[in-house]
Amino acid sequence: MARGAANAARRGDTIPPPLPEAILCLSRAVRALALFLEEPGPPDEVRRYALAAASKATALLQERHDLAISVLVGQVRSAAMDLLRSTSMDQASALQALEEAAGRASEIG
Repeated sequence: MARGAANAARRGDTIPPPLPEAILCLSRAVRALALFLEEPGPPDEVRRYALAAASKATALLQERHDLAISVLVGQVRSAAMDLLRSTSMDQASALQALEEAAGRASEIG
């Protein structure tokens, strides 16, 4: 994700504001995950931020569908999925939550 963002910046690509917002949501999810791992409890914040990240990023594909944006959106969705799985969600439940929040990858754009 960092490499893709750096490449886009190097090329002078315009990065739409929702993408940095999505990455910020991912960072909040990671911080919430650290707290969850230190003091186990409900993983609601981790999941909420991860799903918000996927939703914000995926919404970009309604406006732009160029390769650079598609790759970054895919990476945000993948990271969100990893974060959901880290809270003990099984693959099917995590995928269902992601698709409910952000749509099916095959139907976007």
